[in-house]
Amino acid sequence: MTNLVAATVWAIVTNVAQAQIVIPSDIGVTLSVTPSTNLAPGEQMNVTLSVTNYGPERVDVFSLRSSDILDALSLVRNSNDCALHTYLFTDPTGRPTSSLLQWNVTLGGGPTFFNVGETITCHFKLALAAQAPQSLSLSFGFPFFADINPDNDTASVQLQRAAVLPPAPIPVLSPVTQWLLAGLLVATAGARRARLKR
Repeated sequence: MTNLVAATVWAIVTNVAQAQIVIPSDIGVTLSVTPSTNLAPGEQMNVTLSVTNYGPERVDVFSLRSSDILDALSLVRNSNDCALHTYLFTDPTGRPTSSLLQWNVTLGGGPTFFNVGETITCHFKLALAAQAPQSLSLSFGFPFFADINPDNDTASVQLQRAAVLPPAPIPVLSPVTQWLLAGLLVATAGARRARLKR
């Protein structure tokens, strides 16, 4: 469910505090999705999202944000180990423009501190939307944070829909075959009439 209050706060923070919050540690992000290929509309995927604090400092405030999932993916169920929020953004006319998932790792329900050497994992389920493209990338990364090692700040998984096979073509008969079939039909009809006359 979209958390409108949180979305409002998120928008304010994003617009007012464009400067990145510097994290005095190396935070690594990993992501896995099962299954990730041959997906059918409505099919559910098990997602495992993890963050590790490689040090040297503990982290007090930290969150992750997904790539845009509008018309592609939907959150089916949170697990007990984390709380994801869905944010729906609209234009001035009310038309949806993007949808994001956010995990407040150390905000709003998460642990008080993210200690050095600690790994925190979030499990949840997503479902593929009927409008999803044939191939799409799901990623999670820092929304407006920066740490001392940007090389592992984002993790992505490529999702692939099942291939839609085109309908089998209707065989086209050659003119010779068409004439032979026509002759066969005429001969069959003539033989039938002959039997009826007897």
